[in-house]
Amino acid sequence: MSRQNTPLFLARRFSTSADGESRGTMIRISIATTALSVAVMILSLAVVAGFKSELAEKVDGFMGRFRVVALAWSSEGEQPITRIESLERRIAAEPEVESVNAYAVRSGVLKSDAAVSGVMLKGVGEDFDLSFFEEYLTEGELPQLDSVRTKEVALSGSLARLLDVGVGDRVEFMFVETDTPPRRDRYRICGLYDTGFAELDKTYVLTDIRNVQRLAGWGADEVSGYEIKTRDFADVEGLDERLYLATVELECDEAPLMIIDTVADNPTIFDWLKAHDVNAVVIITIMFVVSLLSALSALLIMLLERTRTIGLLKALGMDNGAVQRVFMYRSLFIAAVGVAIGDVVGIALCLAQKHLHLISLDSEGYFLDEVPIDLGVWEVVAVDAGVVVLLMLVLMLPTLIISKIKPEKTIRYQ
Repeated sequence: MSRQNTPLFLARRFSTSADGESRGTMIRISIATTALSVAVMILSLAVVAGFKSELAEKVDGFMGRFRVVALAWSSEGEQPITRIESLERRIAAEPEVESVNAYAVRSGVLKSDAAVSGVMLKGVGEDFDLSFFEEYLTEGELPQLDSVRTKEVALSGSLARLLDVGVGDRVEFMFVETDTPPRRDRYRICGLYDTGFAELDKTYVLTDIRNVQRLAGWGADEVSGYEIKTRDFADVEGLDERLYLATVELECDEAPLMIIDTVADNPTIFDWLKAHDVNAVVIITIMFVVSLLSALSALLIMLLERTRTIGLLKALGMDNGAVQRVFMYRSLFIAAVGVAIGDVVGIALCLAQKHLHLISLDSEGYFLDEVPIDLGVWEVVAVDAGVVVLLMLVLMLPTLIISKIKPEKTIRYQ
């Protein structure tokens, strides 16, 4: 038998030859739906990861991953604690901890000639890590935190627009304590920042820690607590327990301390993020089902249109497994082409959104002012491998039809 008449040659010729119009159309549809499904999966994962990383970064920048405060702590910061250097060193020694910063905070009212707004006046010292606010500074500069106390504040652009003020203007901060007259002071706006996180942007006003201590009537070593930033916002398992043990061992008797977990303290934000995980799972499941149904349809059409060819190949000596592999290789090629196109489209859309900021959001409802993107190589690899492997496993089932095809019946009228 010549090489051109061998079963293997016929199989290869079949697997690469042009097929009927309906089969070709179905294959193109299958490739397109697979590409669309992969692109949507990549976008879904990138957006969900983007929301998690962006919100975690901004919450961490404003409040830290954990806070150490007095057990009698309140949102007004009414109960100060005395700084304990040994406790600061003990916390900083934890491998997950990036920085430990003392802060003082007071809630009150910020007033301009045009409007008033409830805010948190947050005081920080010269050893405080201000890199987060420096990154989002849009105008002016941050308060000077050197040896000379300055009455300056930095606030968000959205709060400045609400109060109708700008850099160089003056605002008045006032807070009220029980059984004491209202306390107030005037500050000059030295800078504006904008993180895009409307809920926190409109809340926090940054100033010298000595301004807050003066308003509260505290001593130079009295603060609201410690703000603890971690190297990885999510990977902090067991750290809160170790921090609590450190506070129990080193705290002052007159001021018992407690640990506040920022995630547990802000359930609205982080429960909303968990809902996004569910949405991503639903979207990925739907996209996979769509891709699977399209691939199954294409494979079934190939099998039905090539029934006589299958019978001929089997008559020439190819066993069922060899014929099945021909169709599986063809299906693998279709899946691979669809995945490759989906990768290009999905990654291109992610890069366009990340660098061109095409899609904006209402920061009041979504916490951010644009759709965030955080795409890693391993996420793309996982999507590609998952789609190809699962498609091939499921597509093995239709090829079992080949074992039922009888050569003597399919080529009887050839």
